[in-house]
Amino acid sequence: MPAAALMLPQAQSVGTVRPDAVGADPATLHFSTDALVSDADVASWRTGRGIESVEFRGPSGQARFVLARTEVLLDGLQQTLSSQGRPQGRTEVRVGDRSGVAWFDPSGDRKLWFVRWQPADGLWAQVDVYATTSDEAVGTASRVRFDGAHRCIVPFRLESLPPDGRLLECSVTLGRSARDSFVEGTLVVGDASGRWLTVRAQPAPAGDDARPGDLVAGPYRARRQGSDVLEMTVEPCVVEAFRRGWGNGYTEAEGLAILGGYRPARDLDRPDTW
Repeated sequence: MPAAALMLPQAQSVGTVRPDAVGADPATLHFSTDALVSDADVASWRTGRGIESVEFRGPSGQARFVLARTEVLLDGLQQTLSSQGRPQGRTEVRVGDRSGVAWFDPSGDRKLWFVRWQPADGLWAQVDVYATTSDEAVGTASRVRFDGAHRCIVPFRLESLPPDGRLLECSVTLGRSARDSFVEGTLVVGDASGRWLTVRAQPAPAGDDARPGDLVAGPYRARRQGSDVLEMTVEPCVVEAFRRGWGNGYTEAEGLAILGGYRPARDLDRPDTW
């Protein structure tokens, strides 16, 4: 599959992104990383709750880009790329015409570099990338663009949300395998009280013969996976609702109601139909 298979469809853009728009709409990402995708095999996109990000993985390494409303949100992120946990001192750098800082953490015989800068007033961005020098890491950061937007898409909808519930976050992982271009997709549902729940869909494993569930979820039959996860099979995917861990506060009955509103896309292999 071409590298374009990892990219999200374009969304309408009004030019330079406003800080209050970042991570506010769980359907939109306000940056473009087309120049970074050519060597990747897998891309994981995420938007919502004040953060937008993408992580690329491929034979030449891994890289992650994050756009956030505040530096505090960047500080609170969990590191996803491996290193030794011995970060070195920060140095001043420039990404384009904007000032920033860079530092590295040893990782075996290589370095995991972090480049952080403000692409515009009120916005914070960070690139995590394996590189030899700070100049190489800054060069990667400078290839991110902020004059376009993309839509976060998953091959399903949730049409039965609880009262006061709304979508908080969307994430999707795409691959370049001709057989499995869709890897997984998630939607996070929540409300103003702080309750939230994650629904994840993944292609069912080959030869999957999961037992029928004994719980009713709208038109589907679901089953318990431990005490905190509800699971059902809706061909061609396995669908899970996480009430704890990746969720908090929703009851089992509410989780079943949310799963009952699961509506799959007609064609898993055609993102333009999602």
